[in-house]
Amino acid sequence: MNAMTTLTLDGGVEPVLIELLDRLGRLRVLHDDESGILETLIRRDQRKSGSRQLHRWTRDEDRELLRLQYRRRGVADYAVSIGVSERAAWQRLDKLRYPKKRLARPDLVEG
Repeated sequence: MNAMTTLTLDGGVEPVLIELLDRLGRLRVLHDDESGILETLIRRDQRKSGSRQLHRWTRDEDRELLRLQYRRRGVADYAVSIGVSERAAWQRLDKLRYPKKRLARPDLVEG
């Protein structure tokens, strides 16, 4: 058996949890809740480091958001599954539910 290394809390609790879940994942398959915790911690760490990426919404994702809007935690869980924040998903849903009226531009006439 390998010698056990010590984990320090110098960088905070999150790196330690990521390391522990990584080690546990090497021994056995992680349960859904353990995988969810690991994904949340990694996303939170990415958000802190500024590696933010824009998400292009597809029609299928829009349809799924509209379908899940009345289900308890539906939008939040779906947002995590596609890798966006819960707030971004709710903002997109608001745009889908309440579209702004497009301003009609009259044709330009040469004068």
